[in-house]
Amino acid sequence: MHLVSRGIGISITSEAVGLWYRRPGVTFVPIVDLAPCVVALAWWPQDTGLVAQLAEVANEFRLADGTI
Repeated sequence: MHLVSRGIGISITSEAVGLWYRRPGVTFVPIVDLAPCVVALAWWPQDTGLVAQLAEVANEFRLADGTI
């Protein structure tokens, strides 16, 4: 997104980037005829604590509105 904001290229990205990574000079335009994609969260089995908390919060949001 940094290069896009400098006028170098374009990027196809998730809707979440448009919501959470707003930058001056960058316009997010939805591609309405493209099927939604699946996003997954993965981590190493030995990673615990903060990673497990992140997964729990992400799942709570997904269950709350079905958009994550």
